[in-house]
Amino acid sequence: MAAPVYIAGVGAISAIGNNTQECLHSFEKGHAGMGDIKFLQSEHAHKIPVAEVKLSNEELAAKSGLPITLSRTALLSAIAAKEAATGKTEERKFLRFISPGSYLD
Repeated sequence: MAAPVYIAGVGAISAIGNNTQECLHSFEKGHAGMGDIKFLQSEHAHKIPVAEVKLSNEELAAKSGLPITLSRTALLSAIAAKEAATGKTEERKFLRFISPGSYLD
């Protein structure tokens, strides 16, 4: 049996940023990331605002290094996991943000 693998890091991609640093900056500034649907296919396009990652599936595939044939969810997850695994974030600032005695107090 293979030994378990643990990844300790922070990774994010969302409507307010394409990495943890951008998300934290937008969160601190109060940006919601809401807008018209541009990349998702929905009958609600141009009817209700949504929080959508502002990258096409082609851009997500290129950023993740994975094939375009994967789902948008898989591509987004891979991007966040890759960021968490490589540690290319302001993790300490983020961890201060979510821990007691930080910005939330």
